Amino acid sequence: MLRSQFGALFSLSGVNGPLVGLLLLCAFLFFTTESFFSLRSVVNVLDQITVLGILSVASILSLCGMVMGYLAKEMG
Repeated sequence: MLRSQFGALFSLSGVNGPLVGLLLLCAFLFFTTESFFSLRSVVNVLDQITVLGILSVASILSLCGMVMGYLAKEMG
């Protein structure tokens, strides 16, 4: 059972595929460049992720609002 959970965690299909790809990319960049894990690089990555995180939250909120409006109309 533990082996199947471990295999499912590191499979390249489904939800975990992009995570495994990101980890492999980080490992590759760590070994091939000297400045990948520098403070400036980490700050740059966090700056880029912030924009995507805000847009993701806004899109989820708008989707939830539309679903709630539809349900309010249909359910009364």
